[in-house]
Parts: sequence; structure tokens; C-alpha cells
Amino acid sequence: IRYNFASTIGIWLNKDGTFEVLSGRRPSPDEKKFLDGLAALSNSVRLLHFDSPTSEARRGNALRVREDYRLVEATWRKIPMSSENNQLVREMLGRVELMTSTS
Repeated sequence: IRYNFASTIGIWLNKDGTFEVLSGRRPSPDEKKFLDGLAALSNSVRLLHFDSPTSEARRGNALRVREDYRLVEATWRKIPMSSENNQLVREMLGRVELMTSTS
């Protein structure tokens, strides 16, 4: 979703988190916040899934996922995007919500 959205606003995302402007237009603060939020959410979901050896670690990682989820959801609602990207984000947020409700 992150790379797909980035391409629709005319930027190229580098693996290190930096970006290159391809369209001549820099991303808005909300677009940048959304992209950063997606990266943070991806990392926190990965930690929850792969690095939760104790119930305390699992609770902490689940809390982080929920915080990142709220940031992504709030910024998603502020920025215009294609119906395809909207659907992808909606489905992803639904899966994350389901995952954290069982944590």
C-alpha cells in the first residue's frame, strides 16, 4: 500500500525511508505523515507477530500496533486518494483491527 500510494502522488520511496520527488510536487504534511505511519504500522505488526516472546511483550507490541493504527486511520481520512487505494487501506486496517482485537 505504501509504495502504491507513493507512486500515485509522484514520489519514489527508497528502502531507507527517504524519498525522491518524481512529479515536481512534494508530498503534503498529511501525505508524508500517512506514509511514515504505514511504515511504523508495518514494523509494529512485524514485532507483534515475530517478536513477542512473553505476554508482557505481546501486550506492549499490541499497544504499539493500535497507536500506529490510529495514526494511519486519522491521516488516511484527511488525504485524497484513488478508490483502489482507499479500498486497500480499508481492508488493511480491517485486518489489523481484527488481529489486535485477539491480542
